[in-house]
Amino acid sequence: MSARLARALIARGLCRAAGGRVPATPLVGAGALPTLRAAHALPRVRRGYGTQRPAPDTAFAASALTDRQYDAAADTTMDELVHFLEDVGDRVELEDYDVEYSQGVLTLSIGGTGTYVINKQPPNKQIWLSSPVSGPERYDFDLARGTWFCRHTGESLGSLLARELSQALGTQTVPPTR
Repeated sequence: MSARLARALIARGLCRAAGGRVPATPLVGAGALPTLRAAHALPRVRRGYGTQRPAPDTAFAASALTDRQYDAAADTTMDELVHFLEDVGDRVELEDYDVEYSQGVLTLSIGGTGTYVINKQPPNKQIWLSSPVSGPERYDFDLARGTWFCRHTGESLGSLLARELSQALGTQTVPPTR
């Protein structure tokens, strides 16, 4: 835990440490006070990417997929993305634009923007995206809507890629992703 987080917890009376305040009423159990080890219960804060997330598209729900359903949805999505990104590369004619797909890992390099990595995660039945703009995200499949979505942000994979690629390429770009 960082010293900054420890100071914040102590200042709010959420933990006890040398020189920290003790809350008037116990927060955990009968008479027990949380220690710095309880900091893992705090919400996770993302830093370093400098972009604000848009409001969620809609209310998605992760589906319990069979292995066969996951493979079909993930393979279709990855194939659509590869063809789409190759076509975009032909249209925008950037020197530093490169698309590679091998063994379930799609890599898109865009000159000044950076490298996107999109890959299948069969054990979790997810698609993972690493974006140079918004950072890493994990996407689950909503079978009823036929869409890959992020549980943390509620944004679909297609929506995020459309927004970021349009900005990076300077042209309206709408991926065929679900």
